[in-house]
Amino acid sequence: MNIFKIVIALLIFFLNNSVYAYKESTHEYLSSNALNISALFVDQTLLSDLGLQSFSNEQKFTNPNDINGEKITINELVKNGARFEDSLPRFLNHFYDPINNIPLTVGVELGLRSTDWALEDNGDVTSALAGAQNYSYKEAMNYFLLALTSQAKNVREQNWGNLFQTLGQVIHHVQDMAQPDHTVFGSGLYCCIISKTYVRGSGLYYCIISNTQISYYKTKN
Repeated sequence: MNIFKIVIALLIFFLNNSVYAYKESTHEYLSSNALNISALFVDQTLLSDLGLQSFSNEQKFTNPNDINGEKITINELVKNGARFEDSLPRFLNHFYDPINNIPLTVGVELGLRSTDWALEDNGDVTSALAGAQNYSYKEAMNYFLLALTSQAKNVREQNWGNLFQTLGQVIHHVQDMAQPDHTVFGSGLYCCIISKTYVRGSGLYYCIISNTQISYYKTKN
């Protein structure tokens, strides 16, 4: 892939500052609330059947992002994943145009299709800018297996931490795919000007309203 073309495409992409989406805090909030109505919360025996404490006990596991081995709760791990997935350059892999079957494209492809990045259901993937994918649904299943079968307790706890953070990162993609600006771009620069033209009345407005309403809701609850 031509490096010069990629640099130019990235400059256009960021200088336009126009691909709007949920804020990281909104992703955290949506993911945390999804977790709190999931089977992990509703069925208090689910985790205990796996040898863990019930969700309400707020058992802590190793935080994959902390070099000192800090331990945090499942809820915090999922929220961390939802936030971390939007870090640069990972978020370049959060786009998928299902009509044209392409990833984020501004003259050249800037990332991988969100479906490939989030699931890895067709094999391991590596992004030219973000590197190898270690937090896909496929990787989550591997962490789950290691958490159940590893002999050392610290290794099991580390893999539980990896699993729950990865779930947050996969959830992030589900949320992104509900936004027009992550799925409707099709041709080159259209992605960069989308929020100033076509999506002014839909995608951009939708994201601003979503972020504002959730911020308002959090202050009232």
